[in-house]
Amino acid sequence: MRSAVLGARRRGFSLVELLVVIALIAILAAAGGVVSSNYLVRRRVEQYAVLIVQDMRAAQAEATFSRTPTAVTFSAAGGDYVLTGSGATKTRRLSGGVSLRTVQFGEAPPVVATTEGTWSVGFSAYGSPQVSDHNGVIQLGALRMSIQGASGPRATIELSPVLGRATISWSST
Repeated sequence: MRSAVLGARRRGFSLVELLVVIALIAILAAAGGVVSSNYLVRRRVEQYAVLIVQDMRAAQAEATFSRTPTAVTFSAAGGDYVLTGSGATKTRRLSGGVSLRTVQFGEAPPVVATTEGTWSVGFSAYGSPQVSDHNGVIQLGALRMSIQGASGPRATIELSPVLGRATISWSST
């Protein structure tokens, strides 16, 4: 009789066991959410960095092939940039926690760095770059732009002053 009562008690899970399993599932779900959130921000930073480089290359190619000047104007405050070419204007906005953080002009001191205003990358009819800062002053040397996500991943786009070649470097902080 005693074994029949013990057998009846052992059929299910106790409340404590169920609570432990639910707590473990919640912890794993929270950890997975943080990892996937960081992954999404990192992917957005990569996506926008590649898009900006492609747009600068397209503006340079359009200037070369159509023999008309083109420009890409960036706005740090609005987090957007405008491509101006032969009769067409296209605006792109950075979103999803990604923004333009800093821009540096020049390679040696004095390096001009700003986190606000606008700056422009123009391409002549022959494809050579001309970079101007938020005051319209033409800057010599390389242009470095930093694109950063809210949780830290960053991409730096560098435009060479001679050929206008844009390259991307990555960092996780």
